[in-house]
Amino acid sequence: MPLQGKDKYIKMTFVIFFTLIICSLPYFVVKQIMSYGRHCLISRKLYGILGGMAACNSATNPYVFLAFNIKPNWFKQLKDCICTRERESITDVRVLSHNVNDS
Repeated sequence: MPLQGKDKYIKMTFVIFFTLIICSLPYFVVKQIMSYGRHCLISRKLYGILGGMAACNSATNPYVFLAFNIKPNWFKQLKDCICTRERESITDVRVLSHNVNDS
């Protein structure tokens, strides 16, 4: 594997690890506080929000992979693909309407 590819995957690994820390650390700190009997310090809403953040880590991973594997000209390719499909559908409609009128 080329050195540039290894650098990309090392950076991606650090980003994934960083998002894990950002999403999960607050929940685990609150969990430790609550496990030592300080239930009155943390509201149920905050506990629920932090629990949701911990679960969101799994939702962020696909976006990290997408961000690291996207090609620089992806928007142009997407635009070309959409425009091509629109042209094909317009042509199909014209052909269908022309065939219906001939019948």
